[in-house]
Amino acid sequence: MSALTTARGRGPRLRWLPIAPATLLLLLFLGGPIAYCVYIAFTDMQLTGASSTHFVGFDNFRRAFADDKFLNAVVLTLVFTVLSSIVGQNTLGLGLAALMRRASRPVRTLTGAIVIAAWVLPEIVAGFLLYAFFERRGTLNDILGLLHLPSQNWLFTLPILAVSFANVWRGTAFSMLVYSAALGDIPQAVSYTHL
Repeated sequence: MSALTTARGRGPRLRWLPIAPATLLLLLFLGGPIAYCVYIAFTDMQLTGASSTHFVGFDNFRRAFADDKFLNAVVLTLVFTVLSSIVGQNTLGLGLAALMRRASRPVRTLTGAIVIAAWVLPEIVAGFLLYAFFERRGTLNDILGLLHLPSQNWLFTLPILAVSFANVWRGTAFSMLVYSAALGDIPQAVSYTHL
């Protein structure tokens, strides 16, 4: 009886053993940099490589909140997050995954190839393509001209839109793959009823 009680007591502790290496790696590679960022937020460390650092307390935060540009930076970050991640990547990725689940095999193959191709392009190629799209004499203004709409210099008038679009273009494929895998686990009868 005592051996059984001992085995039962050891059970919950031994259940953590298989995930212990992954937990240690997460603590090391995620927790470590986060803790380091929290530490340097309270120092006067400079990006120029100054050799000495001193603890300054909340001075960095006081200066940031007192700066007029701080609120603008927060607003632009929220706009970028909402446009590119929530509305763009997630919505478009889920929509493409749901449409590809219902589409015929050739349509699935063609759509998947186009979306994945945008994802695997090297960053420098993607940068040049997006520059050619948003530039003053670029593709977007040509399309607007065909529709008799006014053109503008998107990279200067609405740079947050250009950056958000670029992030959507680069990240939609990953969202689509994740949602496709998740939808693949749902039985066809259920997915056709509720999607």
